[in-house]
Amino acid sequence: MFKGEISAEVIYFSPLLKTGKWRARQFVNYRFIYGINREENELVRLNVDAGVPGYKYELPYGTSRMILVSQTVLYSPYDFLGFRFAPIVIAGVGMIGGYNQSVFKSKIYQIYGVGLLIKNELLILNSFQIIVAIYPVLPSGGSAIQFNPVKLSESRFKDFDITRPSVSTFE
Repeated sequence: MFKGEISAEVIYFSPLLKTGKWRARQFVNYRFIYGINREENELVRLNVDAGVPGYKYELPYGTSRMILVSQTVLYSPYDFLGFRFAPIVIAGVGMIGGYNQSVFKSKIYQIYGVGLLIKNELLILNSFQIIVAIYPVLPSGGSAIQFNPVKLSESRFKDFDITRPSVSTFE
């Protein structure tokens, strides 16, 4: 029997927006994966690099996943002793579909967070971040608050790269 996957990823970042002396940039990342005739032990989860940022739980899992994450970074025109500060706002959703359930009819897992990106070009480690995020829906019920669960999209982008074709892993 035929076995495979359909996957797509769309990454968008806005041009640098100007508001007075402040600057802003919007990052949006959409990822979708759908497994076709996968084995029972071949599952996708929300707690991987391609999942909900900072999500640390093994549940839920299934054969399809949809993730949408939006990050807004405001760049301050001010500095203090060479340090520049950039407030951050993040929001995201993730859904998992099972063998008999569409990903679009599943429970929505969310993340909302605020934080601060701190940069100093004169230091060896020239940037670090402080983020507090809330996960209002968890598999066990209830919610959770985490400190620094998210890696900013700003640091994920790299130059265009062509690599050898290879077999993708279903994760």
